[in-house]
Amino acid sequence: MGLVVGEWRFPSGTAPGVAAIAEALARATGLEVRREGPGEDGALRVPALRERLFDWRIDDALVTVHGFVPAHPYLWEMLDAVMASLGGRVGEAVHLWRPDPAHAALRRPWQALTPAERVILRMPTVGAWRPLDRLLARKAS
Repeated sequence: MGLVVGEWRFPSGTAPGVAAIAEALARATGLEVRREGPGEDGALRVPALRERLFDWRIDDALVTVHGFVPAHPYLWEMLDAVMASLGGRVGEAVHLWRPDPAHAALRRPWQALTPAERVILRMPTVGAWRPLDRLLARKAS
């Protein structure tokens, strides 16, 4: 299974810690976000989505995190929205995760999504494939 790498730069030189990111993500989504493991080395798990964000690397102006392929569209779009609200800008390297304009409509609280969107987003990943996510892109575009 492959990895998705996300990176956000903080021009202010003040990157948030994992706890602040977890709290902001929980507030923005309305979903439970659990911290696993000690300190900044832990993972964030979102039980409703069956997804984890792990291997956090945080320094003064940079936050890097990993997830499994494929990137869960709701989780990663909301993570980007949270990072932007905290002053971050998505990294520029070509191998990094990028926001998908077709998924921009997912950037809202979980309860504001349609029931159909929530069903699709709860579907587990099969290998490295999320077959129904293409329906989200059509709906959001």
